[in-house]
Amino acid sequence: MFDYTSRTILNVATKKSLNFYNNQVDVRSTTSEWSQLFRFRGDLIINVKGKVMQVDNNKDREGQNVGVGSKQGTRNQKWGILYTDQEDPMKKKTEDEFGFKYGRPFYIVTQMCSGRALKAHGRGNLLLSRRGRGNLLSMQFFFD
Repeated sequence: MFDYTSRTILNVATKKSLNFYNNQVDVRSTTSEWSQLFRFRGDLIINVKGKVMQVDNNKDREGQNVGVGSKQGTRNQKWGILYTDQEDPMKKKTEDEFGFKYGRPFYIVTQMCSGRALKAHGRGNLLLSRRGRGNLLSMQFFFD
């Protein structure tokens, strides 16, 4: 869920926040520091210091590491949000300044050819994985 108090994107299963640390992307306990504050703009996921999420080494393959880089606008930095439920037509406002729709779980999906989504691995590092494999469902995020 999106927590308005912390301004972070939380993993549905773990309630940990998406985090940039040491040029890597992972999920960690929520601290609301700059490394956990993001916006979805166009097709980039950008933190408050202007760093963007990217597929490392521009390699579109299963298990590829997801890291952090300077904004280049290259394909390995482009992402899509794939909502996993039906939108409620009664909601009047569906997006805010963060670029995500309210109250809807989603996958973060690369725009590289494979369309793989983020998946938690080991201690929380994020990798690319085909949707529906392993613990990918646990990587749904919820913006509320």
